[in-house]
Amino acid sequence: MTSNSDVRPDPKQLEQKLRRCETRKRALFDQTNDAIFLLDLDGTHFEVNDRAASMLGYTVDELLSLSFRDIVHESELDQSKENFKATLGGKQFPVFQRVFKKKDGTPISVEINEFLIRDSKGAPLYIQSIVRDISERTKLEKNLRESEERYRLLADNAKDVIFTIDMELNFTYVSPSVLDIAGYSVEEALSKNVSDILTPDSFSLVMKTMEEALVLEESVGKDGYDAPPLELKVYHKNGSILCAEVSRVFLRNAEDKPIGILIVLRDITRRKLAEKALQISERRNREMIEFCPEGMAIVDLDERIVFANQAFASMLGYEIDELEIMSLLDVTALGEMERVQSETESRKGGRASAYQLEMIKKDGEHRIMRVSAVPWRNDEGEIDSTIAVVTDLTDRVRTEMELEASNRDLELFASLLRHDLRNDLQVILTQTEAASLLTPKDEKSIELCETTRHIAERMKQLLDVFENPEGKFISEIVGLIQERAETAEKMYSGMKISVNFEGNGRKLRVSRGRLLPALFDNLLRNSSIHAGPKVKVSIVVKREADNILIDISDNGPGISEDVRPRLFQRGVSTTGGGQGLYLCKRIAEAYGGTIQLLEPRDKSGASFRVVLPAA
Repeated sequence: MTSNSDVRPDPKQLEQKLRRCETRKRALFDQTNDAIFLLDLDGTHFEVNDRAASMLGYTVDELLSLSFRDIVHESELDQSKENFKATLGGKQFPVFQRVFKKKDGTPISVEINEFLIRDSKGAPLYIQSIVRDISERTKLEKNLRESEERYRLLADNAKDVIFTIDMELNFTYVSPSVLDIAGYSVEEALSKNVSDILTPDSFSLVMKTMEEALVLEESVGKDGYDAPPLELKVYHKNGSILCAEVSRVFLRNAEDKPIGILIVLRDITRRKLAEKALQISERRNREMIEFCPEGMAIVDLDERIVFANQAFASMLGYEIDELEIMSLLDVTALGEMERVQSETESRKGGRASAYQLEMIKKDGEHRIMRVSAVPWRNDEGEIDSTIAVVTDLTDRVRTEMELEASNRDLELFASLLRHDLRNDLQVILTQTEAASLLTPKDEKSIELCETTRHIAERMKQLLDVFENPEGKFISEIVGLIQERAETAEKMYSGMKISVNFEGNGRKLRVSRGRLLPALFDNLLRNSSIHAGPKVKVSIVVKREADNILIDISDNGPGISEDVRPRLFQRGVSTTGGGQGLYLCKRIAEAYGGTIQLLEPRDKSGASFRVVLPAA
């Protein structure tokens, strides 16, 4: 009986087994996609596979004549030497990266798994280095880093706020612009949930749209739903509320399942305020047009009425809807058709105009309208219509025609009156002259004849005033007053008038004063009537700034207190009539002046001040 220990292996079987193992090992060595370098203890390659040679652009024989020092890039050679020495000393390095250089000098990024091979007694035999070309991966990683950096730079410098949130609506990234827009620092924003920064209504809208999006995600897939922007109300840190436009898209994992949301938020508060202001302005403009008392219409270049306000419709007796399907020619008098078409041509040429147009109401009545029309340009700047403001002049034109006819009648009557009065006054003057020659030469008769003659002369002068147009002329006021004073003294027996002026008063002048003689005549006649036959009148003329002051005082009994407040009203008098002082006031005001009653200096008599603008 023999024991197992006495059974010896068949040498041929061992040899075959060893050959098979070597064959597999060689196949693995030659066919692997990684480069394999076997280095002796000096760092020289004593065996490399084909992948090592093709990766670096050498032949196998060329590599076997080189050491690791020849294929490591100069920038990493010192580090490689230190690692080689440490490996020989028994240190095991994890997989690390290195930069090799190809035969043509091109750098190539590699990943190295290096370890020391020992004999059965633990003595170092050689170093095995398995090297993988990671240049493409490095390039992709570099591109990815650069892309991430660009997007990070974009997000960090965007004026809009860029967020990412998880599916529980917690913020996972916030761009720095959140500080400018919402007042939060990035750290403050990252500590919040979407519900913390939205008004309740806006948060409800977000939840609703998110639920709808997830439902559509299940039913139509990720490409079947295009989320429109949302307008949301966002709390600013200071408590105010911003209007924001929010665009969003799901962030997905490798299985295309939503794992978060990318959000771009734009502050549209100013835009919304501008839109609101525009809406208010448009509403006001619309109401201004619709409720304007003047008729307003828009007419295209074919004379079709495309818009009419209520005032224009009422002018013509139509409803707005009726007018807006009609042509302007439908409501224009037959004889005015060519005028309308001519005005349209003017509008095509960019010209505005104002003209009168005879139009026809729905009931057939003809009305005279004043049309102010301007061309209207569309958004492309082309003239496509006319905007017209229409005023009904019919009543005014009729009134003017009636007034013109009345004025013609009055002018004719005045002409007849002036003719007859002048003839009658001439008879009076002739008879007065005859009476002065035929009657005895006593003082009373002479006085009566002179008074009558001066009154007739004054009436002739008044007629002369009305026969000549006002025009613009300049009169020396002192000379005018002296002339009226001399006439008054002749007309009113016993009246004595003194005319004085202060400073350079003799040269003071007024313009446009053809009725001023009547003003002074009335004041002097009042003094004669109320102060008695021996009345004394003082007239003082002076200048103050741009005005001429004429003070007229008499020594009569004055004006009673009960009459003073109403003295210049029509019909107010102490002796009847009540027209003289009223006319004085109207004449003074007609020339830009005033007349007032002064307090008498010695408690007697009447004093008036006339103020006129100096020429």
